[in-house]
Amino acid sequence: MQPAPTTQSPGSDASGPNQPETVAFPTATPRPILGRIGAVLHVVRALIAYGQYFAATATARGAEPQFATVAAVFGT
Repeated sequence: MQPAPTTQSPGSDASGPNQPETVAFPTATPRPILGRIGAVLHVVRALIAYGQYFAATATARGAEPQFATVAAVFGT
């Protein structure tokens, strides 16, 4: 008995023409806990520094006479 003929061309995907191809991604090695904590602390330090800069700038700019005119535009 001979196998039934297929309608797919040679080299075509057996899962059908409308099926997306499966792509395997290499798995990332997990970072150690201390590395993650270090990354979080780095972000926290950057946010604190930004907040300190913003507070100093807002205090200095808020004392200027033009601040009220600019703030009124934004509804503050």
